[in-house]
Amino acid sequence: MWEVKLRQGVKFHNGEPFDANAVKFSFERINRPDFRSPQKGWFATIEAVEIVDPYTVRFHNKVPDPAMPARMTLMYQLAPKYVAQVGDAQANLKPVGTGPFKFVEWVKNDKIVVEANDAHWTRQAGGAAGHVAAHPGAGRAHRRSPDRPGRSHRQRSA
Repeated sequence: MWEVKLRQGVKFHNGEPFDANAVKFSFERINRPDFRSPQKGWFATIEAVEIVDPYTVRFHNKVPDPAMPARMTLMYQLAPKYVAQVGDAQANLKPVGTGPFKFVEWVKNDKIVVEANDAHWTRQAGGAAGHVAAHPGAGRAHRRSPDRPGRSHRQRSA
């Protein structure tokens, strides 16, 4: 069993609280028989998630799992109300998370666009302003432009 205390005051990009309910929802979504999550195997040792209080969850394991804390950093956390509102397919295409960058747009085989999340719990959005568009087919790594500090080669202004 692993008990996890969540940071209070963290919110999803849509304003929903990141709390024990969201963690339990996210785990149960991954393990739904009708949901084909690529994450399912990563968390196969977890039998159940128990909500202890709004910011504490217990993961009950089927077997001892000393690597679980490292794998927990890989569990996608989703806003329960958002998923209920838009459905699984749309939530996968337009994710709502808690990170320093918010999803804006994804164009298959072309680009993904994110923008700084000014409401991030660190009060820092990675030092970026405006939008950042990554083009995976561009053939070179995303890097800062030496002639424009703080700006990306692929960055668009807001």
